[in-house]
Amino acid sequence: MSEALTGPRVRADRLLGQIASTVLLVTLALGLVVPKLAGAGFLMLALLSLIWLESAYRHRRIGLQSVERTLYFVIAAFVLVWLASWWLHGLDPVGSESVGRILRLLMIIPLVLFLSRIEDLQRSWWLGLALGAMASGLYALWFTITGETGDWDGRVGGPTNPIYFGGIVLAFGLMLLPRITDEHLPAVHRMMAAAGVIMAILASALSGSRGAWIAFPLLLLLYVVRPVHQQRAWLRLVLPVSIVFVAIAISLLPIAQLGERFGTGWEGLMALLNGQKPGGTLGIRIDLWQVAVQAIRDAFLFGGGPGYFRSALEQAVAAGQVDPYLLRYHHPHNQFLSALLIGGIPGLISLVLMLGCPLLLFTRAWLGASASQRAMAWCGLTSLIVLFVMMLSESIFQRNNGIVWFVVLLAVNAALVLSQRATAQPGDG
Repeated sequence: MSEALTGPRVRADRLLGQIASTVLLVTLALGLVVPKLAGAGFLMLALLSLIWLESAYRHRRIGLQSVERTLYFVIAAFVLVWLASWWLHGLDPVGSESVGRILRLLMIIPLVLFLSRIEDLQRSWWLGLALGAMASGLYALWFTITGETGDWDGRVGGPTNPIYFGGIVLAFGLMLLPRITDEHLPAVHRMMAAAGVIMAILASALSGSRGAWIAFPLLLLLYVVRPVHQQRAWLRLVLPVSIVFVAIAISLLPIAQLGERFGTGWEGLMALLNGQKPGGTLGIRIDLWQVAVQAIRDAFLFGGGPGYFRSALEQAVAAGQVDPYLLRYHHPHNQFLSALLIGGIPGLISLVLMLGCPLLLFTRAWLGASASQRAMAWCGLTSLIVLFVMMLSESIFQRNNGIVWFVVLLAVNAALVLSQRATAQPGDG
């Protein structure tokens, strides 16, 4: 049985609900193409949630579902492990920035409490995803056609960098898939979703970001196994296969960075398997990972604190073990290695729990009977899997954009799933 969401509901036609819905819509629609807007949207939603939370608790009209308590506990535990590492190992200038960022994860708690109690928030969510995907595609086309160079050799990075731009917009597109097959939606909404998927794939391809694409076949397979809407077996394959052909066609375009970078990545992988050192970004990451692994061996149990990796990297450069070029980096480009470096075994366990708890929530909702519940759970699974894959080649909690998009996507998806979970009726959809 689903538990009811207790506490005051925020009506969609009231000022607070309208402001929150509008902020979410604008953040999703323009956050990938307008500098600083994603961070501003995050801060505005956080402020609104704190204002609402103060009033709700002052009148003692809010309670927690058991799944909410577990989610909030694992988030707080991760942050506390990070702070304990700060206290245990001390803090340097590099580490202080990381600790400041990690505290923002705590905002997931009031955001989920607040957003899960806003009526009809899913309307702003779906519209924001479609507009954000289309805006990103148009931006990427403009950037490429006008010959902009940016800081990444022609790769489209938006106001962030190609890793986050390409990864997050790909998640936007994949989250829109259920909208295309929803026969209850007006045709214009389904067309917007289809356009959003295509433009998201185009934007990600022009970014040249390869890492997030590891999630692409896995998510399409999940969609075939458990589609959101009831379909005949052969129809389940039509949309995923069509998306694969669209992705291949776009990646083969002369202007796309993705096909070329996949080629260089394959060459690097073959070189690695043959015992040679790969070039390019793969070779850089392998060097960074080797430095990280060596440092972890010296502080395996409790890590070495937020500045430990930078110190180990400087020592490796001074000893001539790696190229001085690597001094431009302050983290090992792998969130799991970062967790071990900073907090040791407790750091890694707390990270796994923080990812595993919402994964369990989304999976249970995805297996539910309600189509609306499965649609929101699909979004949660998609965003979490894409973020997980990005963590394999990027320490996302040590960048502002990584923290902002992780908090926004996790908090909104968890809130909408909890809301659907509490109101869904058997046989719905």
